[in-house]
Amino acid sequence: MRLKRILLSLTAFVLALSSALPAGAEAFTIPTANTHKAKPSWWPNGAPGNYNVRDFAALNGELWCIYVNGKSSDIAIKLINGKTFEAIKDINITGVTVSGTFPLSNIRRMGNQIVACNGVSGLYLKVYRWKDKNSAPDVILSLSNFKNLQGMGVSGDMNNGKLYFLRGEDGTNTGSTTLCIFTVTNGSVNATPTTITLPDRLKAKSRQYTICPMDDESFWLKTNECYGVHINKDGSIIEELTSDNLGANIDGIGQKHFKFNGQKLAVSTNYSAANNAKPLMCLVDYTGGVGANQKAVLPNWDAPLSTASQKDILTTGADYEISDNGNRLDVWGLDPIGGFYHAWYMHTSAPGIVQNFTATARWDGAGQKVDLTWAKDGNATSYKVFKNSDDLKTATRYGAAPTPSAPST
Repeated sequence: MRLKRILLSLTAFVLALSSALPAGAEAFTIPTANTHKAKPSWWPNGAPGNYNVRDFAALNGELWCIYVNGKSSDIAIKLINGKTFEAIKDINITGVTVSGTFPLSNIRRMGNQIVACNGVSGLYLKVYRWKDKNSAPDVILSLSNFKNLQGMGVSGDMNNGKLYFLRGEDGTNTGSTTLCIFTVTNGSVNATPTTITLPDRLKAKSRQYTICPMDDESFWLKTNECYGVHINKDGSIIEELTSDNLGANIDGIGQKHFKFNGQKLAVSTNYSAANNAKPLMCLVDYTGGVGANQKAVLPNWDAPLSTASQKDILTTGADYEISDNGNRLDVWGLDPIGGFYHAWYMHTSAPGIVQNFTATARWDGAGQKVDLTWAKDGNATSYKVFKNSDDLKTATRYGAAPTPSAPST
């Protein structure tokens, strides 16, 4: 009984110690069995330019989708199940100004809330906020004489966050190098932005874009002419993704950057620049750097969701969520006329590594000595239990238990 109590106490202690050890970066891949693509029955069907899902945002396993059915004024936000793609409900859009080219153009998760904006709708910018899926939107930013293009970026939440927009040039239908950043504090948006001037070479196709801010105030810009450019807060370029494991498709603006399992990842949905068709979702690991160091995390898709030209749309979507205490990753890619791509991964932690560990357990005034040796793979290779002595040379040995087997993954 005393031996059993020693081992039970020691096991609990070692498990607690090993679980507290920091996990290192661990590369992973997602198997084909964890991928899914589909065009659900509720999808708008018709000429691609007028019938499409323009953008989406993931929140709590559900996708908020900007739905265009025939013309820009016939819009909705559909809430769908992120795993089955089945429609759940239409989100309340009471108060959204239905005018201009795109009354709702882009949508993002911001903390536990949702924000969306108009795009290319004359000289005004409106940003709407939904506190939850049952609320009506309120306007958190409304500017005249501000030509928003088709895109946005967000960081933080409504208590402490930022909104990012490229400001278009009056009277033109081109891109922009003027990035405006609006601060959000306690639910209120400062209408006077700070500005960053981007390199001229990024302007040409930035009419459609995605901004993905990072923790160090740098950000990634994705447009229809690049695979993704990492830009410093002063506007200088840090690095740029290449075609390595992103394929020949370079156009499309759906891209998000994040960290999971210690790895730097980018989920991206790109289509062919030659014919604006065949969007595919990719997930790359660039922990070791960009270019030739980019590693594919997803297997190749057997076929794209659609093959028709999307020259009248010129957008794609991508998003991710990390759940289950940081152990589950879901990524989604949007083909505006074809449906959704989805992939997921569940990380299972191995025990931490403890080496050269010795423990002593005492009760009833009698000393007990326990000696452990741990292998590099984190599994105990041997342990010995001695009775009634602090001196191992004269102690009475109880015996050694067999080596524990490696934990299952």
